[in-house]
Amino acid sequence: MSPEGRFHSLVVTITVSLMFLGTVVFLPFIQASHLPGKIVAWQVALLASSGTYNLVAKGLKQLLRGVRKVKQWILGPSYLEGTWIGYFTDQHHCPYYVIEHFEQDLMNLIIRGVAYYENGETYAQWSSTTTNIDVHPGMLIYSYTCDVYQSKMSHQGIAVFNLWRNSVTKPPYRIEGYTADLVNNVRTSSREKKLSTDFIETQKALGEAKRFAEKELNVKQIEQAVSPAVIDTSSVTE
Repeated sequence: MSPEGRFHSLVVTITVSLMFLGTVVFLPFIQASHLPGKIVAWQVALLASSGTYNLVAKGLKQLLRGVRKVKQWILGPSYLEGTWIGYFTDQHHCPYYVIEHFEQDLMNLIIRGVAYYENGETYAQWSSTTTNIDVHPGMLIYSYTCDVYQSKMSHQGIAVFNLWRNSVTKPPYRIEGYTADLVNNVRTSSREKKLSTDFIETQKALGEAKRFAEKELNVKQIEQAVSPAVIDTSSVTE
């Protein structure tokens, strides 16, 4: 079930429960007062009105904003909010460290990110313009506007990531994919992991991003070093 479907299903359940409670509590008093039957119908109609539904929906949205556990339960496998860290490399294999903050509610996901050079200076910053989470194949796709500090103009791009998760019902803990700026259509691979559901301050997050990148790049180098050599047998004759 989608987050919207789960939310509205919960609102309907609460609304129906209120209707039942109101009927059970107030109906005996109304009957004892010998009021016309129209009064009973009016009360039931009032409890079942869109106003009741909207009131419940507004209250639940407040809980969703203020109580993280409620938000996580409603969003389910789509829950991404928090601080994400990672890295990407350029054509010379030099790493750039990434910090992204995901801000999420029932309908929207906003992604704001910053990339840093190895010396800690800012390389670029970006923010999402449209986002789409497809939990069935486990994909996150979003468009963005990016400002590279050494460039005089902003440019647009698209990001495509696979979601790593323990099951299709669990929120992701890691994403891998690529970003592509529309000015050159070059795909840059990127890896990130979720650092926290909270918004972590820059210096701490940057240190974690560096450690994550170093570990990932060391593993990659080891894997390349132990890969069996490819033997050219085209010149071998029997």
